[in-house]
Amino acid sequence: MSTFNFGASMDEDARFERLCNKGMRKGKAARMAHSGSGRKGGFSKYEKWTTDELYKKAVEMGIDGCAQMSKHSLIDALREH
Repeated sequence: MSTFNFGASMDEDARFERLCNKGMRKGKAARMAHSGSGRKGGFSKYEKWTTDELYKKAVEMGIDGCAQMSKHSLIDALREH
């Protein structure tokens, strides 16, 4: 899938790819991939949390496999849940 996007960072493009590969609609994936870019009001609340805080919230919400997730994966999982 080609996702070249003028003005988007490589991280945003990679995040967009991951979300689309998980079956998310392109429009929603694009909004989520660019949500923490700092363009409109800065980071969301999850980017300010520590990995431990994100992990505890994921466990509380019943997200499977959160023990092996990176901070970015935890944020994605919490947003998708």
